[in-house]
Amino acid sequence: MRKRSLRASLAFAFGAAAVVITIALGYTAYRRTSGLVEADARDRLSDLLSVTAAGIDGEMHASIRGEADRGSPAHRKLVAWLEAVKASSPAIRFIYTQRRVGDRIHFIVDPDPTNPISTDYLEVTAGQLAHYGERGVYVEPELVRDQWGAWLSGTAPIRSGAGQDGVIGIDIDVDRLEEARYAQLWAIIIGCVVVGVAGVLFGVWFSGRVARPLVQVERELARLRTLELSHPFAIESGIREVANIGDAVVNMKRGLASFRKYVPADVVAELIHSNQEATLGAQRETLTILFSDIAGFTSVSEKLSPEQVVRLLERYLAGMSRVLVEHQCTIDKYIGDAVMGFWGAPKPVVDHEIKACRAALGCLAMLKRERAAWEADGFPAIHARIGIHTGEVVVGNIGFEERLSYTIIGDDVNLASRLEGTNKFFETSILVSDATLSKTKGEFATRILGEIIVKGRQGAVRVHELVATAKDVTAEQRAFLDRFNAAWNHYAAKNFAVAFADFAKCADLRPGDRTTEIYRERCKRLLGEPPGKDWVPALEMSDK
Repeated sequence: MRKRSLRASLAFAFGAAAVVITIALGYTAYRRTSGLVEADARDRLSDLLSVTAAGIDGEMHASIRGEADRGSPAHRKLVAWLEAVKASSPAIRFIYTQRRVGDRIHFIVDPDPTNPISTDYLEVTAGQLAHYGERGVYVEPELVRDQWGAWLSGTAPIRSGAGQDGVIGIDIDVDRLEEARYAQLWAIIIGCVVVGVAGVLFGVWFSGRVARPLVQVERELARLRTLELSHPFAIESGIREVANIGDAVVNMKRGLASFRKYVPADVVAELIHSNQEATLGAQRETLTILFSDIAGFTSVSEKLSPEQVVRLLERYLAGMSRVLVEHQCTIDKYIGDAVMGFWGAPKPVVDHEIKACRAALGCLAMLKRERAAWEADGFPAIHARIGIHTGEVVVGNIGFEERLSYTIIGDDVNLASRLEGTNKFFETSILVSDATLSKTKGEFATRILGEIIVKGRQGAVRVHELVATAKDVTAEQRAFLDRFNAAWNHYAAKNFAVAFADFAKCADLRPGDRTTEIYRERCKRLLGEPPGKDWVPALEMSDK
């Protein structure tokens, strides 16, 4: 069904109502004024008949019996009187006297000399015959229209000593009355058009006044479907209901803004866009997961007041979140100082492994930029540890019908969390699993940290330290990474002497590197106690 806009509907309704009302009023006015014009004509005709009849001597009229009486003093006097009356009113077309003779009516006195005395009135009706016995002025109830025009006719009795001798008849030409009617009709039509146009224009204006704020509401609701909450919105209307709608939309925006702070924005946008209620359910997807937290946060927080802890976390989490969202991360939750996010749901993300690694480097760059400002505000220097892993997880609405959380669960989620904690063992900042790094198309400079067995998981996982993008790595960093990676390959191949020598060179390139010291110690121990054939180069992590 095709839908019209509110403005068009209101304008049409006002216009239609204005047209109908003006037509009805115009028709009523036409009927009333037409009736008044006719009534006025009847009143004037009745007065003329009364005056004319009063001026006729009944005895004189009774003396005129036929054509032989034409030219007699009585005839001349009566003709003169009728001509005087006719001259006094231009509306009179015919004036004459009549007399009933049996069942016929004869014309008696007529100013027109061509009409013989006692000529029969051929168009007389039974009603007219009956009326001739009545007393008083009589005006025809209807206008008469014939080939000579439109007429209004009436009679008044002519009395003599012997009683009623006849009637005086007057026919008024009402063509002018018709012209007056048409003039009134056109005046009414023009008035209706003016009033109708004014009504339509008022309808357009009023509909715009009413619809404009509702159109603003419609546009704002369309923005809300995409969670565009930054656009300023306010409705000022003198119509209470419209103002209430505007206030409701403002409150809705505030509610969504608050809601978005608790739920990933992409999830909220997807729910709104789908026009569906969130329901319990999940599916398996291959996602990239990131965990991060502040290194040594417990000792850091002990040196601060509760208010300072909250302010520090607000600045830290805000900075981290902006970088993550910029790289299309869905932030799952904050766990104290820890951040959990993932890529690939609720919407697919192309090259989510690459975006996750770029986001991790971006977070460290953000901390480096902001560290001086934070220290100037009295906060201690903080460092972040990040773990990234790609694997199959269960993602969706987890919980129960009354309380849902859009999140991910699975063993690979736990592994990402373990990688974040393993940074503490290696004294690194970003650990990336081989499952993630293998999909990054060589865009990053890394060093292999070996294979580790994390607590609570069977089998070893190869992990790497994410250092920089391939295009941003310095020559000094590249030399160290190449030397370390070669040393680890010798270590994994049981060439412990060569590996020990290479790790020693790594220590010269980067004194105090914790990971280098770990592998130097292991090479030294394995040289003294060579391993068996079933030896694997994995390191077992005792802590979570």
